[in-house]
Amino acid sequence: MNLLTHNIDNLTRLWQAYGYYSKGGLQVNTNWPRKIWLVDPTSDFTTTDLKSISKHDASYKVALWPHTNNRKLKSYLSLETGSQLHFMSLMMTEYSPRNPSSADLVLQKLPVVNRQYIDTFVDVCSNGFGYDISPEVMYSASTFSEVSLYLLYQNNSPVATALTYVENGVCGIYQVSVPNLYRGKGYAKSMMIMLLNEIKKSDLETATLQASMMGLPLYANLGFQENGQLRFYALRH
Repeated sequence: MNLLTHNIDNLTRLWQAYGYYSKGGLQVNTNWPRKIWLVDPTSDFTTTDLKSISKHDASYKVALWPHTNNRKLKSYLSLETGSQLHFMSLMMTEYSPRNPSSADLVLQKLPVVNRQYIDTFVDVCSNGFGYDISPEVMYSASTFSEVSLYLLYQNNSPVATALTYVENGVCGIYQVSVPNLYRGKGYAKSMMIMLLNEIKKSDLETATLQASMMGLPLYANLGFQENGQLRFYALRH
């Protein structure tokens, strides 16, 4: 199993579930999270379409995979360096179930297309990340059978979020978020442990995610291994 390939495939399928269209060698989100990812990043046709999009809307972020020819694209489009994430994977055969930090934590898988729960998810997740997540996009994505949304509760208060995308034996873990008010209490770790315990019970082979620098120690402690880096670049007009 090529862990990096499975990680990228799971991520891009989630971005497709968020809503997208194809333009030449590109796939482009129609709304949030406003990502552009390259199907064939070395072709002239792909770079031409990127340049065309940047003339009309420079708010997108272009995802460049570890094998992308970054130098060529940066030279051609004068892309600005954006953020960076780390592809990480965990083979479930190597994971041993653990106990969360507190016995009174409750992990709830949200009912499909339930507006009230999804609005709560969006509020908690947006507060944790510090940017606005589109309720409409999340509501639409929740209709996909591969997508599940989770809220972690303590004393009936939602303290953390997570989203999973399951396909082809891989469970991608996304939107792990804890608002500032609840940080430093181990909720992110407890959320991950409870999710991984559930994944362990299934027949899924691998868990994948993309970690920020802040999240790397947590995920490494849980057994995740880094497979490569994902870089985002901001388009210029």
